[in-house]
Amino acid sequence: MNVRIVRLMGWFGIVAPFIAALMIYVSAGSTPGWSLTEQSLSQLGSGGFGAVLFNSGLAMAGSVMLLFGAALYEFSDGDTMGRIGTALYILSSGIVTGLSLATIEVQPIHDQAATALFVALPLSAAVSSVYAWRKGLKPYAAIGFAAAVVSFGVWVVAGSVTALYELMALAPIGLWQMALGYWMCKQVPDDDL
Repeated sequence: MNVRIVRLMGWFGIVAPFIAALMIYVSAGSTPGWSLTEQSLSQLGSGGFGAVLFNSGLAMAGSVMLLFGAALYEFSDGDTMGRIGTALYILSSGIVTGLSLATIEVQPIHDQAATALFVALPLSAAVSSVYAWRKGLKPYAAIGFAAAVVSFGVWVVAGSVTALYELMALAPIGLWQMALGYWMCKQVPDDDL
């Protein structure tokens, strides 16, 4: 594992959820009539200035997630399970970026991509956490497992797709990402000891 890359790119794991949350908040405030409990997040990207903010926010968040993917790649250090988790995470970051272009009007591509995102992201957390557990990072692995369970569990109980349910499914993944990113940022290269 290249500790310098992990340490640098780990910061993006902390920053990405904040960028996403900020852009969702700002675009929701700029979209008159949008409802957290009656509409999906994707409907923020369907028209007006709020849509520009939302779609730009998706592109930014997806790009920053991709940089954190580089940290996950180095962190996995050639382990098959770790690399599968990394691939799922990088796929998720690509989907987030792609959804900035394939807005809700681009059907059925949009709905298929959104569904893939809500499957790939928690799977990434779960699979990456198997590797973290084996590496001895049990608290971070436990956070990842719990995040995946909550994220999937939301869809088991949700009757319909609303922004509230989407946020409830994404928030635990963001917390896992931030926790693991924080651990990565604290690492010290062997030659600095």
